[in-house]
Amino acid sequence: DHTRINPALSVGDEGFLACQIGNHWSSTTDVNTSKAVRVDFNFGADTVADKTLTAYVRCVRAPQAEINVTGNTFEIISGDDTPRSLDFTVFGALIYDENASNSNKRIFRINNQGDSDLIIYDVSISGSDAFRVSEQPMLILSRRADGLTLPGFEYVPFTIAFEPRSEGNFTAVVSIISSDSDEGNYTFSVSGVGVGDVDGDGFSDLTDENPLDGPKADADGDGLLNGDPSEIDDDNDGMEDDYEIFYGLKHWDALDKYRDLDKDGFTNYQEYLAKTDPSNPGSYPRTLNPAVLIYLLD
Repeated sequence: DHTRINPALSVGDEGFLACQIGNHWSSTTDVNTSKAVRVDFNFGADTVADKTLTAYVRCVRAPQAEINVTGNTFEIISGDDTPRSLDFTVFGALIYDENASNSNKRIFRINNQGDSDLIIYDVSISGSDAFRVSEQPMLILSRRADGLTLPGFEYVPFTIAFEPRSEGNFTAVVSIISSDSDEGNYTFSVSGVGVGDVDGDGFSDLTDENPLDGPKADADGDGLLNGDPSEIDDDNDGMEDDYEIFYGLKHWDALDKYRDLDKDGFTNYQEYLAKTDPSNPGSYPRTLNPAVLIYLLD
């Protein structure tokens, strides 16, 4: 009566299970989740009958810890050496400072996806000294002499700071040592760029529309510094900075709107409205003569 057979269960090191009836063992069965599984027993000629016995048993996986790391709620796979902005592993561009006073910080999470305690032994960074662990994981509930205990299905945050001391591209590797059986050294890469600020206005040379205009320059007095990307018209002359920079006009001088760079009889501002080239005398508003256009503008 096969329905009354109650085989002994044995759980292997890797979370797999084998069943035994007498001296006969089944093939190993994956039981990563609690579920009903089919287990086949092959009986040889030394038994009463040479046939396969099938038994259905309920198998429960042995408790184990499982580490996982996320940034910005996105999973970071162990061994990932390609930083991405999406998971916070790309820190972007930051104005460098020799005293490392400028800092860009990102918070990451260590998650225990298993149902057994995960012991966190160490969180460290190797590679560029532009990165450091500014806030280590802190667990109040359980502290061991050799590490911190993270209970099953819980998480703990830690913070990495990017603080470049010079200009250039920087990369580093984050390493988390834990009691996880197959990912005991969980690693991933981070990257960042140190950029300069020649005029000291607080805007990097990569984004500063006028990197040589000096600190705290506000040509039109609107409260936005000239280098601020949100300031689209530094001198408030009605012409956007991109247009003035492209055609060689002075985007910090409001009087430039009344000048005529190419001497074609039309002011720079008139050509801006007509979307013509103020540096080329052959490109000018053709539908109106200068006198009529000036009248309309006034």
